[in-house]
Amino acid sequence: MSFKNSQYYKSVNKVRDFMFEDLEKTIDLGKLVLSLSCVVNLLFLLRTKVQFEKMSTGCSYSSTFGSSSISDYVCWKFVSISSPRLNRRLDYFLLLMTILIAAMQDLLLSLESSKTGWKINESMKGTHPKSVTFDARNPNRAYCGTFGDGLWKSDDSGQTWDRIGRDAISSNNLTSVSVSRQELGKKVYVGTEPSALYRSDDEGHSWQKMSTLNNLSSSKSWSFPPRPWTSHVRWIELDANILDYLFVAIEAGALVQSRDGGRTWTDRVEQGPYDTHTLATHQKAPKRLYSSAGDGYFESFDYGESWKRPTAGLKHHYLYGLAIDPADPDTIVISASQSAREAHSIEAANSLVYRRSVGNDDGDWKAISSGLPESRGTIISILAASPKNKGEFYAVNNRGVYCSTDTGLVWRQLDISWSKDYLIQHPWALAIRGDG
Repeated sequence: MSFKNSQYYKSVNKVRDFMFEDLEKTIDLGKLVLSLSCVVNLLFLLRTKVQFEKMSTGCSYSSTFGSSSISDYVCWKFVSISSPRLNRRLDYFLLLMTILIAAMQDLLLSLESSKTGWKINESMKGTHPKSVTFDARNPNRAYCGTFGDGLWKSDDSGQTWDRIGRDAISSNNLTSVSVSRQELGKKVYVGTEPSALYRSDDEGHSWQKMSTLNNLSSSKSWSFPPRPWTSHVRWIELDANILDYLFVAIEAGALVQSRDGGRTWTDRVEQGPYDTHTLATHQKAPKRLYSSAGDGYFESFDYGESWKRPTAGLKHHYLYGLAIDPADPDTIVISASQSAREAHSIEAANSLVYRRSVGNDDGDWKAISSGLPESRGTIISILAASPKNKGEFYAVNNRGVYCSTDTGLVWRQLDISWSKDYLIQHPWALAIRGDG
């Protein structure tokens, strides 16, 4: 008997179709009342086909996502056999209510998942956005820093924007912005070119310059190679675990830190990264720092007092993007190139994505290509992890927006209209709205 004619296959499809129809009706009515176990079953039934091993009601199931307990429906043991048709139908449910904002070269591109596909909105045209972030505690609020047009704030998930900080922030060249994940959105930090840091304790209504940053001894050597007479705050990372711990990456010349909200600072350490582009902390890995830098990949397990360089498998050492699975601090994706020119120049673009997972393999970096565009002609990707779905990563580059729901192993391009203008634009930032 063929697999498709088997009783088990037919039964699973009946259950799947029943739940899919029921969920659609529920969404249409605006009353999402399905039980969690129903949703879990639906996602797995749609994502994979099953092997012939029926289990009893109220059992445990196993899958690529781990083990859990289900009591409402018949349980099955799953294997990861791809079904493109089912994956397309599943996109809506896996990415339900997902909102992304990508900072392209001269505009913001907002993407919102819906039952009929992705809704796209362009905004902030001509402002040259450089950084964008959502407020984790207020999911409708977002901030955007532009190069030349200052700081902007949105309270409708990036559909409309208002200029803020005009009189308090001395430079209009905003290069980084970060919002506290541990407080209700009141504390906001922004960085500028020339290098300066500002903090707001009232959601951006008033600002104070954290002047002691510029008193560090390393500040005399800070220099951005394309504009060597100046430098800028490339990244601001607010620690995921301890309030008022923050880390600031200067492009180029230093990774420095403060443990009192920016009042006092500790300068760079000798063996640390010199040119950090993206820095991350992780809620499940206190004291751990991850740095994707122009001078390679770095990790610290003691808040930057010492550093290691786990680079086995890496064949490209100019790094830019970085994202970590929120459920697993040992699963990491980065974007890489051979040089700054190949990373950022459309004429010479040549970049790719690497993945490392310490817990599931030998811990070496491995180049990932499944579902991603070919490296030649691809500007270096900006990466982000979903704050609400484990194992879910996003990437944006000049070729499109891509998503992985299996910890970065396999990717697929989002089904959106990609303008010819975007093909020659350099994305600079990517933000994903959380649940709040």
